Amino acid sequence: LGNGIDPLDMIAQYGADAMRFSLILLTKEGQDTRLAVEKFEQGRNFMNKLWNAARFALGKAGRLPALPAQVTALEDRWIPSRLLATIEAVGGCWERYDFNDGANLLYRFTWNDVCDWYVEAIKPRLEAGDRVAAAVLGRVLRDLLALLHPIAPFVTESIWQRLREVSDEALAPVLMTAPWPDGAGLFHHEPACPDWFDWR
Repeated sequence: LGNGIDPLDMIAQYGADAMRFSLILLTKEGQDTRLAVEKFEQGRNFMNKLWNAARFALGKAGRLPALPAQVTALEDRWIPSRLLATIEAVGGCWERYDFNDGANLLYRFTWNDVCDWYVEAIKPRLEAGDRVAAAVLGRVLRDLLALLHPIAPFVTESIWQRLREVSDEALAPVLMTAPWPDGAGLFHHEPACPDWFDWR
């Protein structure tokens, strides 16, 4: 990898997904990247964030029903809008081979929107057994894992197997064979997510 960094040492220290994600996140097409060992901590921290948020959410949500056609809570209208924008933006990045831009979009959506905002907002509702919050959470996780899978296959597959166990919808036996998210059934709600077009 340069600078005397051994990939096997990085995998042993941070994990394969963390190394892969860090390299993609840090490497912009046409630019040279100076690698340092500590830069792989960003990928490790991201994988830990995703793992812990999914573990908490799936542990509290119980069974995950299908996404309802309509939701009323502001947060339940906001996160599908953000997810839909992310699917479209990341899909475009992958088509253009802009892996760095796609990874950055997924990083911000996962860390900021899903973990720091949505999961925190619905904690009391999950504790109370709210089925709508569980359904929206299930759909967000399903599509997010599929979007992340090409660059973080091991962690996403592990979470996917747990998601399959608690989902009322039939999911692919392995994430690698799951369909690519197409946004079907999602909805954009302008009042809940007014910056949608600017954010893309």
